[in-house]
Amino acid sequence: MADMLLTTYYGQSLLPGRLPVLFVLDANGKVWIFEASRNKQEDLDPKLQAHLLDILKKGRYSLGDAEIFENDGSYYFLTYTLLILPYAPFRLLLGSAVEVKEQEQPIVNAWLQEMKKRYPMKDGLIADAIWEWANEGMSVTDLKGTIIRVNRMFTRMTGFTAEEAIGLNPRILKSGIQDQVFYEQMWEQILAEGSWAGEIWNKRKDGEIYPEWLQIRTIRNDNGEPIFYVGTFSDLTSQKLLEQEIHRRTYFDELTGLANATQIKIEIMQSVQLAFQQQTFGVIAMIDLDRFSTINLSSGRTVGDELLKQFAQRLQDNHPPFAQVARWEDDNFMLLLMPVLNAPWQSMREQVQRLMQELKENIEGNYTVDNQTFWLSVSIGIAFYPTPQGDTDWQEVIRRAESALEFAKSQGRDRLAMYQLTLLKDQQVNWRIEENLPQAIVNHEFSLALQPQFEIDKHSSGAEVLLRWHHAEQGWIPPSQFIPVAEKTGWIFALGEWVFEETCRLQARWKHAGYEVPLSVNISARQLEDSLLVDKLLNYVHSYQLSPHLLTLELTESMLMQDEEKFQKQLWELHQAGFPISLDDFGTGYSSLAYLNELPIDELKIDQKFVREMLVSEKHKRLMGILLHIGNQFGIKVVAEGVETKEQLDFLVMIGCRHYQGYYYSQPRSIEDFEVQYLVHFAR
Repeated sequence: MADMLLTTYYGQSLLPGRLPVLFVLDANGKVWIFEASRNKQEDLDPKLQAHLLDILKKGRYSLGDAEIFENDGSYYFLTYTLLILPYAPFRLLLGSAVEVKEQEQPIVNAWLQEMKKRYPMKDGLIADAIWEWANEGMSVTDLKGTIIRVNRMFTRMTGFTAEEAIGLNPRILKSGIQDQVFYEQMWEQILAEGSWAGEIWNKRKDGEIYPEWLQIRTIRNDNGEPIFYVGTFSDLTSQKLLEQEIHRRTYFDELTGLANATQIKIEIMQSVQLAFQQQTFGVIAMIDLDRFSTINLSSGRTVGDELLKQFAQRLQDNHPPFAQVARWEDDNFMLLLMPVLNAPWQSMREQVQRLMQELKENIEGNYTVDNQTFWLSVSIGIAFYPTPQGDTDWQEVIRRAESALEFAKSQGRDRLAMYQLTLLKDQQVNWRIEENLPQAIVNHEFSLALQPQFEIDKHSSGAEVLLRWHHAEQGWIPPSQFIPVAEKTGWIFALGEWVFEETCRLQARWKHAGYEVPLSVNISARQLEDSLLVDKLLNYVHSYQLSPHLLTLELTESMLMQDEEKFQKQLWELHQAGFPISLDDFGTGYSSLAYLNELPIDELKIDQKFVREMLVSEKHKRLMGILLHIGNQFGIKVVAEGVETKEQLDFLVMIGCRHYQGYYYSQPRSIEDFEVQYLVHFAR
C-alpha cells in the first residue's frame, strides 16, 4: 500500500482506477469538478466540499500537498496542487481522491509523515506534480541568484531551455525598460517582507520584449532561514492585447475609428468642470448629415458605411485646433472644442460662428463610392459651456446642442444654429408631445376639421381636411407642433392612415346621402417613403366604394425640395391611380418650374405670403400675376391661399384667379358645421 501511494503522490499523481481531477473555485464561490474522462460538474459530499473550499481560500501560492480526510467514519487520501493565476477570477486545485479502508488509515498516515521527512521542501513546492501541471513559468534560484531549476512553461515563455538557464542569473531576461532603482526597490521589499509581486517587462531569448506578471517568494527552512527564491510568472501579452481591444471597443467607434459617445461624454464632463474652474469657455457642436437615410435606402448600407468613413476622415482632417471629434450615433457626429475661449461673450459667438462655418464648408461637398458621387451637406447645432450663468451640468450642455441641431434641421437643414433658451423650451414641448402621441391615438383624441374652398362665384368647390388634436389636460395642440414630432418619431404613418380612412368614411356617408364633395388630404414626406402607400390608399378608396378623383393629395413644395427624385416615382403612381396631386405653398421654393415640367401636378396652391403682401409690394403683385400665368400655361388649377380681405379678393379676381381659400370666406369648420353650411352645394 505504501509503495502504491508513493507512486501516486510523487509519480504521475494517479490513483488506482481514477484519473486526475481538477477542482475549480470560481468567482462566485462555486466548486466545479472536471474529470478527464467525463468533463462535467459533480455534486460533492458537503463536508468534502467545505474542506476543498477551505484549501482553495487559503492565501497560499502554487502549493502541493497530500493528506487523509475523514468523513463520517470514511477516510479518503487526497493529493492536490493549488494554482493561483494572476488576474484570473478563479483558483485551481489539481488532484485526486481515493477511499482508504479504516484498517489502512494508520498505515497511510505513517507513510505521509515519512514522505514529508524525506522531502523537506516546504509544502512540496517543487514536487513533480506542480512542475508538470503548472500553467505559469517557474524558476528556483539559490540565495546568490543562480538559477537551479526551471519548468517547461519557463522554457515555453522565455525560449531558454533548462540546460541553458540553469547556472545563470535571471538577468538574462532583463529588457532594459526598468531602471536600476526599480530592481533595488524590488529586492528591498523581498528582503524585508519575503515576497514581491508586480508587472514587469522582460526579454525572450529571441530578443522579443513582453509584459509579464512576476511573483518572487522567499522559501525558508524549519528554522525560518531563507534557502532559495521561487519566481512564478505569467505572460501578459495576450491580456495586454485584450485590454487594448476592450478599450478600443469601449471608447472608439468600430466603423470610423473616431471616439464614440462613451468617450466623448467623459471628455465633455471633464471639460465643463475645467472651464468652470478656469473661467474659460468651450463649445460642443452636434453635426448631422442631411437626409443620409435616403442614401442608405437607395444605395444600400455598404455604400452608406463607406460614406460615413470618408466623412469622418474629412471631419478629422478639418476640425479646429483644440477640438475632439466623435461619432455620436448613426450619421450624427460630435465636436468638442476644449475650454480655451476667453473673450467677451458676443465676440466668442462670432468667433465660433466663423469657425463652424469654415468647418461646414470644408466637410460638405462631393464624396465618391463605387463610381457613384454623392453630395453631403450638414446641419450643425452649437452650444457653449459653461453658460454665462455658470451652468456646469454637462448633460444639459448636450441637450442644448441637440436642441440647436433640431432647430437647424427644422429651418430647412444645411445650416448652423446656436442654442438659445427658447430652443430648449420648444424641445421640452416636443418631448411632451412625443410622450403623449401614442396614447392620444388610442384615446381617439384626434378629429377632423374642414377648410372650405371656393370658386369665383362664391360657391364652395370642396374643402381641405385638417387634423386637430384636443389633449385632455393641455387642450388644443396646434398641428405646427405635433406634426413635425409625428414625422420624426414615425407616428405620422399611423396618423396619416387614420386621416385618410376617416376622410373616406366621411365621403362614403355623404355619397350615400346623395352628395359628392371633393376633399384635399395632406401627405407627409415620411408617408411618401412608404413603398406600399399607393396600395394602402387604393384599398381604403375601394373598400368605401369611392372614386380617387374626389381625393386630392396635397404635398408642400418645401417637401419636394428635400428629394425630388426620391418622391417622383411615388407621385406618378398616385397620379396614375386617379388621385389628383396638389402642390401646396407654391412659390416658396427655388425650382418650381422644374416641378411643373417633371411631376404630375394638377393643382397649385399659392402661398398666403404672396396674397398677404401683394397689395403692399409691387414686386409681389408682379409675382402673383406671373404665378397665375404659369399655372394657366400648364393647364393647372391655381388656388390662392390665405385670402382674408375683400381688397385681396378683388385684386385676385382682376388678375384672373378663380379659386380661393381663406378666412374671408370661412374659417376651418367642424364637420357638422360644414354639412349645415355647404353640403347642399354638392348634391348630385
